[in-house]
Amino acid sequence: MRRLLTALGLLAACTPQTSPVLSGAAHCSASPVSGTLARPADALADTLGVATFLHYTDTPYGTYASVAAQLEALGVRHVRDSGARQESLPFLRSLEARGVRTLIQLDPSVDVHATAAACDGRGPGCTHALALQAALGSALEGFQLPGTSLLIGTQSAEDALSFARSVAAVAPGVPRVAPFVEDDATAAALSGLEPLTTQGALFAPRWSNTTALEGVAEAEAWSARMSGSQPRLAMAGVLGAGPEQEALQARLLLVRWLESFTRGDTRFYVHELMDPNAMWTGGLSRLDGAPKPAFLALQRLMARVSEPGPAFTPGALEWSHAASPGLRSLVLRQRAGAFLLVLWRDVPEQAGRVAVEIRTPLVRASLSRPLEARAPEELQGSTFDVEVSDVTVLELEPPPCPPG
Repeated sequence: MRRLLTALGLLAACTPQTSPVLSGAAHCSASPVSGTLARPADALADTLGVATFLHYTDTPYGTYASVAAQLEALGVRHVRDSGARQESLPFLRSLEARGVRTLIQLDPSVDVHATAAACDGRGPGCTHALALQAALGSALEGFQLPGTSLLIGTQSAEDALSFARSVAAVAPGVPRVAPFVEDDATAAALSGLEPLTTQGALFAPRWSNTTALEGVAEAEAWSARMSGSQPRLAMAGVLGAGPEQEALQARLLLVRWLESFTRGDTRFYVHELMDPNAMWTGGLSRLDGAPKPAFLALQRLMARVSEPGPAFTPGALEWSHAASPGLRSLVLRQRAGAFLLVLWRDVPEQAGRVAVEIRTPLVRASLSRPLEARAPEELQGSTFDVEVSDVTVLELEPPPCPPG
């Protein structure tokens, strides 16, 4: 355990400190609005979260020090915990000091030792919600209401609906989200949840280790239906056991995070932080706590984009690329002024080179890939022939503003 915590501490130490704020004067180096409008780099960082299962006390989740070390090393600010129990609440509360807030998945089967009188007879969902809200305070980011995955352990879908309604009657000001339901029978039984989903929804496409981005079309359709709702959350998990599967897990999770961000989702949760046992391998770390390639890839990209601070106007990047099937792109800007042009394919394993021209004046350019540990490759000029099979990041630094 000591070696694990030391290793994770070293990984966390590689995360850059908060950069200076890009001032209004520095925006003279931004290209005209005719280019691609950039997003603040930290906006991407603020969407990433992970799912945890702290009530699995006989798994690696039972060692809270290890959980905390991995969350800190990864740099995420959001946790979605399933089946929260009283004994785990102080730990979740302690994460707030590290900048981590929690979305609680409520479970109708949880035995809540409280009286309904506290909620004027509204039921166990009410007492449970109030108890969690009181225990977590500002560390609570919201509640996930019962849905398909939570009907196990309840007598009927109607029980889950009743539970959800009692939750909706309390905890004012706390966002509530409902899971995406694929099963028609369950959707019909929970149709009464529709008024409650106006505060947000959770989309969790089917688990997939295929090379194609299964679920993307459904996610985009869902995103359109929920366009007026906040928060809008997405979740994805990919099994990763052995070198080949772990490499694929890393590629798919990176791309699904970027796709979720470009869709406009509020949050993207990776399912899950740790492998709980040898049979379930969707975690970002193995049973012995060692980080998988997906952990390291997400960590590297987080280190590039995580720089919380005041809002700023990031400007635009003037650029173009030659036609290239399946090419996707995202323009971010760091507070110090550099643009990050992120390129990937809608099918991650689809290799291909693409000619990229940057028309915004540059003083420096480099190329890196979150899946690789190597140092960034320095680039010359303003036209680059770039291999885009895995996620690729071009860091583009415009000249500083002239004096005065």
